[in-house]
Amino acid sequence: MVEPVSIAAQILQHGVSLVGDLVRDGSTDNKFYAFVKVSRDNDGAQNPTNHKLRTISDAIANANSSIELVFVLVEEDSHLLV
Repeated sequence: MVEPVSIAAQILQHGVSLVGDLVRDGSTDNKFYAFVKVSRDNDGAQNPTNHKLRTISDAIANANSSIELVFVLVEEDSHLLV
């Protein structure tokens, strides 16, 4: 079984900031939710982009064939950030 800490480390290696711990889906051992800090530039473009997040998710799934990763985007000015 893959541990959330190792998945979080892989996400962080890609330069993406997490807002908290990964959460394992209660219905399965291989699905995780990652809360990702996102910001927007003056033109409204999201950083990190959805493309970058999909690339990270695909890389983790390829390395750990049974892992499904769902990113939950948390805006930089959200009250969820502490």
